[in-house]
Amino acid sequence: MKNALLFIILALGLTACFPVYKKLKPEFEVNVVDENGQAVANAQIILLTEVHPAINTIAKIQKLTDAQGVAKFSGQREWKVESLMIHGSKYYHWSICVRKSGFITQGMIDADQSKIKVVLLPQKADILLSESEKVLQDTVDILCAIE
Repeated sequence: MKNALLFIILALGLTACFPVYKKLKPEFEVNVVDENGQAVANAQIILLTEVHPAINTIAKIQKLTDAQGVAKFSGQREWKVESLMIHGSKYYHWSICVRKSGFITQGMIDADQSKIKVVLLPQKADILLSESEKVLQDTVDILCAIE
């Protein structure tokens, strides 16, 4: 009888909900410069938020750099209720894309630091890309497109 009661308590404990303080958006600053180290104003910074494992949601937030080439993102934390599942609890992953006309789009940069420096390279028509590089650049362009 005691074993059955212990089993029931453990089973309920494993499936019970519990509160957790989650980071929903990181706080960070992006500094965008060109290959000469000059600030790039009005570059699009797109923050991509992915939620794993149950829901693969991608949320996008866009900001533009100021005259100094800087864009700041404020963080967000919130209490969430989660339960233990076979696949684990929800976790978040953040990355950024940086776009500016005349420059090659830089994408899938992990937003895991408080300060991120991005160097944009000029887009040149005479550069020949291999097939795999073309596919990679097309993928970055698609992921970074604002809908």
